[in-house]
Amino acid sequence: MADAIAASLFPTLYVRGHAATMAEIEDTTADPYMGFNRGATLLRQDADKQPVRFIFESPLLRLIKDHGYEDAFRNGGSSYEPGEAPARSIWVFRYYERVSESLGNGQRVPLEQFAVDLRRFILEVREAICGNDAAQRAAFKVYLVAHSMGGLVCRCYLQNLCRHGAPHATDNAALELVPGGANASLVDKVYTFGTPHNGIDLAGVNAPNLGGLDALQLANFNRDRMREYLRLPKQAAVNDLDGAFPPERFFCFIGSNHKDYDAFFGMSRHAAGPMSDGLVLMENAYVQGAPRAVGFRSHSGPQGIVNSEAGYQNLRRFLFGQWRITATLDVDALPLARPVQEKKDAGAQIRGSYYFDVATQVRGAANYYLNERRYGQQSAVLKTYDELTKDGQACSPATCSNRRAARTTPR
Repeated sequence: MADAIAASLFPTLYVRGHAATMAEIEDTTADPYMGFNRGATLLRQDADKQPVRFIFESPLLRLIKDHGYEDAFRNGGSSYEPGEAPARSIWVFRYYERVSESLGNGQRVPLEQFAVDLRRFILEVREAICGNDAAQRAAFKVYLVAHSMGGLVCRCYLQNLCRHGAPHATDNAALELVPGGANASLVDKVYTFGTPHNGIDLAGVNAPNLGGLDALQLANFNRDRMREYLRLPKQAAVNDLDGAFPPERFFCFIGSNHKDYDAFFGMSRHAAGPMSDGLVLMENAYVQGAPRAVGFRSHSGPQGIVNSEAGYQNLRRFLFGQWRITATLDVDALPLARPVQEKKDAGAQIRGSYYFDVATQVRGAANYYLNERRYGQQSAVLKTYDELTKDGQACSPATCSNRRAARTTPR
């Protein structure tokens, strides 16, 4: 008999991001873990300013080492007799297999189909872990950990499929879904790395929707198309969970290093520019009301957001921690230079701006920041003079509502 479902250590399902070309899809499906087993080796300075190697093994291996998770792959696959699989396990949702020419039929499918496949996969994991044990099935939930477009697949699952049922009505019975009913998502928490929750903008232009000419399916990041597969009303913001899932149980880790992303021969990092991870703007990388943190990492690659210590430390605290800490900025005084103050007193309008470096670190943890936004990294918090004052006086908690500068969720 497998170990029992634990309320704080649910099975973890990894959901990878977008693969544009068929060659990228083949590379993706050739990797059993679809990138979540990749770590990074970096040089850091020690207290004596000497270079020291820092090795991050990967989020997958660290969950195994730090929290006793088991890799669900065995004997060349992940087939289990009902109730045989361990509950504290790691699974990889290999949704691109159906699109692969090697493992599938080579045919592209809409993002809604990936959401259907995710539901089917979650039910398969439940069967492998719980079998027919009623108590285990009642307690069963999963953590979804997603990179980039994988987070949009998760949202399509939660906001569309679990509310409205499958696109093909004949699938609903097998998927245990009732269109328009209160369908259990079987998801406890969602954590996303660099997901474009509000779409992708390059050079100020939203990703195009080219219809039948969109061979790379870039429309998945077009806000009109996103409203369609998320089943959002027209007036709702694209990064709104729309009541489908509690935002406090949804964490967004955001990258701010745009210079080390080399996709499309480096063109995307120039088009995205500062305040991005080289592909996704920071302002587009979170859902409304959800806890979030920023790390100086790029969208993917050796300096990528997934294979980072900061990303992993936020992940483990969000999944298994008990405390949430919110940092706020309170301005006691905002003096102006005398010549500026004299002009202001004479009736001139003040249009000053202020940058704030923000960093959150666990005491004694010298190798990572849970949250980091700095001017030198082109990601500092920017506030205008008007935002920081009210009627010419510095903000206080009672007079300003926009004083929040950063947030994270340490344990």
